[in-house]
Amino acid sequence: MIRDVILPDQSRDDWPEIRARIQKRVLQSMGDFPEPQESLDFEVLAEQSRDGLLIREFRFSPVPGVTTYGSLVKPPSGRATGGGVLCMHGTDPRLAHRNVLSPDERPNRPYAIELAHRGVTTMAVDQFGFGEGNGDHTQQEVVASFYRQYPNWSLDGVRLRVHQQAIDLFSQCAGADLGRIGCIGNSLGGRTAVYLAALDERISACVAGAGVSPNITNVFRNPPQPPGLSPRLDEGIRKTGVPLFEYQEMLSLIAPRGVLLLEPWNDRYNPLVEPVLRCFEKARFVFQRCDAPEQIQILCHGDGHDTIPIVRQYAYDWLLQRL
Repeated sequence: MIRDVILPDQSRDDWPEIRARIQKRVLQSMGDFPEPQESLDFEVLAEQSRDGLLIREFRFSPVPGVTTYGSLVKPPSGRATGGGVLCMHGTDPRLAHRNVLSPDERPNRPYAIELAHRGVTTMAVDQFGFGEGNGDHTQQEVVASFYRQYPNWSLDGVRLRVHQQAIDLFSQCAGADLGRIGCIGNSLGGRTAVYLAALDERISACVAGAGVSPNITNVFRNPPQPPGLSPRLDEGIRKTGVPLFEYQEMLSLIAPRGVLLLEPWNDRYNPLVEPVLRCFEKARFVFQRCDAPEQIQILCHGDGHDTIPIVRQYAYDWLLQRL
């Protein structure tokens, strides 16, 4: 059941307390976060020019023993319009963050390149468990090692930490104050974008493609894959049938900042689009209470688990209006 986030007899004045309770439950589901590191051991590795864009490769250490690789893309000289966008990749073990920088190999997901050509500085980093930071180890080996070192944490937690620290590094890597920052992603990247926007108010606007899959209808996918994205979330569902949080609550945490959902009707990875619409509807009432009904939008399409050009262009226009 997709429950109300805020009741009809509750006002905007009630929202801060409700919001704090929701945020606490979401963070509890992600486990025990270690203290942030004082130094991220940031290093620029290389620079190259491509089609008028400057691409800066870098790496940093978000948690002890973990190395994350990423790329910053700067617009052509004189074309910068201000603002920055974090671009999140999906479950692509080979390309990892280059998934969003590769128009030839991933023609429907080159967010970092296309947005940079529109004047926005972009950044993409490897989600934990993907990319060069794995070294010679498989993703399964890296995840198993992580849970041995951090048995009470979660993949959701470490991926949130990686992108929060990417925000810390964004302006430093760009060499200038970027102003407002947004985020965009598809699939796992869309899910990560929602988490980041919900839990870090430095994100001004979020675009999530095929990234909202309600916990209550997604149980058939989570528990069979231990230890999962959030072991505490999975364990709670197994024991009680009730998740610690649901996605209408997660979306509501973004209010009154912007969130756009791109949801396909024919997504083979998440065929149940109706519960997503119900989450959107419940979250919409919170945005109305916050006097920002225009800040939450949904675009439903029939092009499957991807973002075709016409959908991307709408998303870019929407996002840039908010940066």
